[in-house]
Amino acid sequence: KPIERAMQPWLDGPRMVVCDHNVFRVGSRVTNRRGTEGTIVGVDKDGDLPVFLKNEQTGTFYAKQCRKAMSIGDRVRYNCGAIGEIIDFDKDDDLLVKVSTGTEQVWYRSFSQRLPSVGDRVHHTCKAMGTLEGFDKDGDFKVKMSNGESAVWYAKKSTQGIGSLDPEPEWPALPAELP
Repeated sequence: KPIERAMQPWLDGPRMVVCDHNVFRVGSRVTNRRGTEGTIVGVDKDGDLPVFLKNEQTGTFYAKQCRKAMSIGDRVRYNCGAIGEIIDFDKDDDLLVKVSTGTEQVWYRSFSQRLPSVGDRVHHTCKAMGTLEGFDKDGDFKVKMSNGESAVWYAKKSTQGIGSLDPEPEWPALPAELP
């Protein structure tokens, strides 16, 4: 596969990098500030992200200028309100999702919204910032704050990255995320 060839030079390097409380892992998808999406194939010595693009070309994105795109393992909400976890993408780049009942469904990407996922940067209304480490049974955020302390933040009072979330989120934890 072309993406496997693109990963070859980076196999002995780091598998992830943390930048501004965002965890970027090899295999995750990212979008640069111009809106170009790619799959991370490695991490270079400067912490930048070599990526594999949809046109089967490679490039490098600066981690500070990236945001996470929908990736395998992310939680997503479909426009009907259903919530699931991305397990793959089909040939049209739509989502193959496993819902909490264990069934697999294909969801149109354009009708799906990425929800906060483990490793995301989150902000609290009190202006604290941290990294999302998990979810409690009510769907609230288990966070490691900038000062190193752990906390549980109400999902309704938190935002992902720098944008706001759905005003009344209902994010039940998926079975894999329960304590």
